[in-house]
Amino acid sequence: GVVGMAAAASRAGLGKLIGFDMGGTSTDASVFSGHPEIVSETDVAGISLRTPMIRIHTIAAGGGSILKFANGRFQAGPESAGADPGPKCYGRGGPLTVTDANLLLGRIQAEHFPATFGPRADQPLQRDIVAKAFTDLALEVSTATGAALTPQQTAHGFLRVATENMANALRHISIQRGLNPADYTLCCFGGAGGQHACDVADRLGITRILLDPLAGVLSAWGMGAAPLRSYRQQSMNRPLNEASLFALQSILARLESECRDVLRQQGVADSAIEVTTWLALKAAGSDTALELSLDELGPLQAKFLTAHQARFGFAPDNPQLIIESLRLEAQDQAILESNAAGPQDLPA
Repeated sequence: GVVGMAAAASRAGLGKLIGFDMGGTSTDASVFSGHPEIVSETDVAGISLRTPMIRIHTIAAGGGSILKFANGRFQAGPESAGADPGPKCYGRGGPLTVTDANLLLGRIQAEHFPATFGPRADQPLQRDIVAKAFTDLALEVSTATGAALTPQQTAHGFLRVATENMANALRHISIQRGLNPADYTLCCFGGAGGQHACDVADRLGITRILLDPLAGVLSAWGMGAAPLRSYRQQSMNRPLNEASLFALQSILARLESECRDVLRQQGVADSAIEVTTWLALKAAGSDTALELSLDELGPLQAKFLTAHQARFGFAPDNPQLIIESLRLEAQDQAILESNAAGPQDLPA
């Protein structure tokens, strides 16, 4: 999805995007600022993985998130109806979900969907059973709270909860890391993203939304269009000075040769290979490193202070900087240029 978003950004002439990928069971949030953001360590299901990967924050909020009124409050997810039985409107005995709320409120229009639902996959979306279920749920909520709510008001209340959950995911990868969402365009994709993009953007102060013609299948297209890449990463733990930068040259030459060999073996022409190098820098005594593109000593020090100020709200005073590690990446630039042009068989 992030690869597809990068290509969409290039086609639209945009350089800074926040990705909002909402599907059936989850929502993925990401940031693109001229290049996908790579992290060296992340947690997946409680397991710490130390390997380069694109930074993506995922929450259990999607079109299939189950709606319920419990403990005196509206809840949307984290449980999901999945594809089978799916939302109640599928007509297979599923629970009320975010998709059902959107159907009741007219954000999903049943007449534009094929008759592939029901027990035999030959019926349209079942709006009538959704309306009855929300009528029953509105009565339950009204009885418990003393507030007379209509089915539509009840559905809207659940959507507000779901939208806030998704907005929090985008805050996690932007505001909590010193980025101002208002400086970015919201790139909406995934099968359900268009139903909530405007509400999410409003909550983050984002004023522009990008909807690519391939938004519904952008993750799948991105997987097929992803360029061949080869990574090498090496721990350093050396002070940042001229001597260390000079010593890096032989290490970088070796790593670049290895990366180029891997791509050449897969048929990539040497002239099409683009190489970038990143240093993970931290202040002495700190355990938090910031990854910056390789540069000369003075610019590196200045970029570190700027990045530290943006991330943490202050810049350390004359810090001794440590090169924690370096990462070298080689990729097939020819594929990236082809992706920027976009598919040639899009409908008019």
